[in-house]
Amino acid sequence: MSIQTKIEQLQKKIDYLNSKQADFQNYIVKLQKELDVLKVETNTKTTKVLDLVKSTARSKEFSKSLVKNKTFVQKETKEESSPFLNKIKKEIGFDWNVKSDIENFIGTNLISKIGILILIFGVMVGAKYTIDNELISPLTRIVIGYVISFVLLAFSTKLKAKYENFSAVLFSGSLVMLYFLSFISYDFYGFIGQEIAFALMLVFTAFSVLASIQYNKQLIALIGLVGSYAIPFLLSNNSGNLLFLFSYLAIINIGILILSFKKDWKLLYCSAFVFTWLIFTVAYIDSHYLEEKFLTFLVFLTLYFLIFYITFLAYKLVKKEKFVKMDIVFIMLNSFIYYSLGMAILDSNDIAQNNLGLFTVLNAVVHFVVAKIIFNQNDSDKKLFYLASIMVLIFITMAIPVQLNGSWITLFWALEAGLLFWIGRTKNISIYEKVSYVLIFLASFSLLIDWGSSYYYSEIQPFFNTTFLTSIITAISFGIITKIFYDKKYKTAIEPVEVKNILYSGANFLYTNVKYIIPVLFIIVLFGTFAKEIIEYFDISYYNSKIKAVDEYSYTVYHYDIQSFGALAVIFYSILFVSVASLLNTFYLKIKKIVPINLIANLLVLFIALSAGLMLCSELRESYLTVLEENDFYNKGIRHLAIRYINYAFVSLLVFSTYKLFKKFFDNKQMMQFFWLGFHVVILWVLSSELLHWMDLNGFKNAYKISLTILWASYSLMAIALGIWKRHKYLRLGAIGLFGITLVKLFLYDIDDLTTIHKVIVLISVGVLLLIASFLYNKYTGVIQEGNTDENSIK
Repeated sequence: MSIQTKIEQLQKKIDYLNSKQADFQNYIVKLQKELDVLKVETNTKTTKVLDLVKSTARSKEFSKSLVKNKTFVQKETKEESSPFLNKIKKEIGFDWNVKSDIENFIGTNLISKIGILILIFGVMVGAKYTIDNELISPLTRIVIGYVISFVLLAFSTKLKAKYENFSAVLFSGSLVMLYFLSFISYDFYGFIGQEIAFALMLVFTAFSVLASIQYNKQLIALIGLVGSYAIPFLLSNNSGNLLFLFSYLAIINIGILILSFKKDWKLLYCSAFVFTWLIFTVAYIDSHYLEEKFLTFLVFLTLYFLIFYITFLAYKLVKKEKFVKMDIVFIMLNSFIYYSLGMAILDSNDIAQNNLGLFTVLNAVVHFVVAKIIFNQNDSDKKLFYLASIMVLIFITMAIPVQLNGSWITLFWALEAGLLFWIGRTKNISIYEKVSYVLIFLASFSLLIDWGSSYYYSEIQPFFNTTFLTSIITAISFGIITKIFYDKKYKTAIEPVEVKNILYSGANFLYTNVKYIIPVLFIIVLFGTFAKEIIEYFDISYYNSKIKAVDEYSYTVYHYDIQSFGALAVIFYSILFVSVASLLNTFYLKIKKIVPINLIANLLVLFIALSAGLMLCSELRESYLTVLEENDFYNKGIRHLAIRYINYAFVSLLVFSTYKLFKKFFDNKQMMQFFWLGFHVVILWVLSSELLHWMDLNGFKNAYKISLTILWASYSLMAIALGIWKRHKYLRLGAIGLFGITLVKLFLYDIDDLTTIHKVIVLISVGVLLLIASFLYNKYTGVIQEGNTDENSIK
């Protein structure tokens, strides 16, 4: 039944109920009046009163259901919108919406589950105790364990008719104990062989499946599922028999998924999906003879992919399930896990690795067949058809560059993304524009992989290589896409529309996110393009600086300062990048929405420059001052000290660009106060660093505690004086806060390690500065009170 037909039927029902609503409302009023009369009569009429109350409640409930039906056209009820969650609620036997059910849930459900867990734990502890103290023989322990398990099974079966939930819990616990006992019988004591243990666990698994059908409990089936997937690993003898393992998994999957489909247990289906791909991936990673067994891997990889794909389609086409967002996640995961593992397996074989493009095309063919089947189903959900079609386009697009390698794949995707977006947006062809978004993300991911490769041991030169060319072209492509995206003369294929039904919500969601993601990707690619080459330049320089030194032993020496210079170069480039971006937005773009991004980027880079940047400068200073044997191999010059002031120059540029942002977009007193407070923090940070720098150069390494304390106290006094003069309350309050920090530092950190004379100097100095600050406050009380109104504008 189509959505439109359902809407029409519901509308007819609402119209009919509306015609009856007035009658029911009159009836409710009449009953209420009669109830009021009866309340003052004798108690002999209590029964009649109760009947009338019940009638009134039923009428009110009917009225509420009418309102509920009115809202159904635009939004389904919570029960319908989250069937998976409702099944879980039903599975555990608790209605979370009813407060009165809490006691019942604890008494009848939760306590039983806790009890069975405690019982299992108790059996294990008891078994360990008897083993440690050798009270009974191993065979007796196993036999007693089996007896307890079967007694629980029998007891649970007897209780099933009257206490189904409690019986299911007992059954599940006994099943876990049987798995555990069979495992220790085989692995710990060797009472049974591998074949017998395997057969027993298979019987327990089949028994759990049958019981889950009888109980209609997904929990029991899940226990059997976990047990079935654990069997090969519990009973493994490290034979490496992949054919047996994969065949067993295929059989188990088919049975589990048939049960999942029959009982509509989606959690069982999802669990099988996760376990299967996890086991297969671990087996692939752990395989030492992949080239010899690649056909086995490839055949079963394809079989698992098809099993899960077919089961998914059966849910959608046979059970007529609605398409939800999680379906996109499942299709993408199933397809790309299969494709990624398949490419890796083929690449391990010398012959098959030449057919990676053909494998990609075959993936596209599979999704094309699926799209064709869905298209032929007249009552199928069109969203499912669109998803399959997109998968076809993705794999067809990937097929050509897959035959190439490295940066050429990224280049192909980036250019194709730009071309498709340009055609889709300018010619208003929606499918082209939507596919271009997929290619943009693929190109970004591929470029990230390209950046992960290093030129370290190669002959490739920074700024003169394929990766740099590809990055530049990708950045240009993304820049053109961003420009066209925000060009108002072109109408987007995913522009927000009036929400008439649920089909429109996906388009609105896509538009809302893409319009921010596209420019962010452009900025990341543009920044990373040059940052990558700068890093590689200094890495290569560092690698080429190695010298074979011969002393008592022969060893290799590297010029470690190059790494510090390289890190500082990246910081300088980052400052330049965000500063230019801020100035462009201030004077050219003038987009207020991206100002927060500018400010966050500026503050982050400023913090890095003042923390990591100055720390690197200090390391270079120490390298300049320190005389070690290995330093004799390299020249240590004035650049080790001058780099600090280059850092200050870039910081000044960043502060200037931030100031221009504030003046352009936040030209008010409150916001400018934040800027000037930050400006004073930067000044104090730089002064503190310079003080330590020059003291270190002059050999005063142990006096930095006193010096910093006096500097901070002096700066606080200066800020108070400036705040009084300019009538800036915020500056005076900030200075008082700095005084407080200085005092805490003095008494909790400085004073313990100081000599008596140093203690006297610092205490007197700080005391004098505090007295001067107090004097200024007292002398200019009138000015301060007048200035508290902040009448003067802040320039």
